[in-house]
Amino acid sequence: MKINTQLLRGTIYSKFKSQNEFTKTIGWSQNKIGRILKGEMIPDIEDCNAIVKVLSLSIEEYIQIFLPSLSPNGDEIEGVK
Repeated sequence: MKINTQLLRGTIYSKFKSQNEFTKTIGWSQNKIGRILKGEMIPDIEDCNAIVKVLSLSIEEYIQIFLPSLSPNGDEIEGVK
């Protein structure tokens, strides 16, 4: 499983001046968010919940970022790009 790191990065920068400001607000280390944005770490459900709250994500945004594919094979969810 992978997440849409480009969309997540764009959303962070649309709501915060910097990645550092986001990490201070969410209470994480720079290393943790850096690993997530590089695709080296997949956030667990608690991490996803924290991101949703801090970024005030809609359900559609959540799906686009955290569930960009229907299956581990990379099948896209119909209607969600």
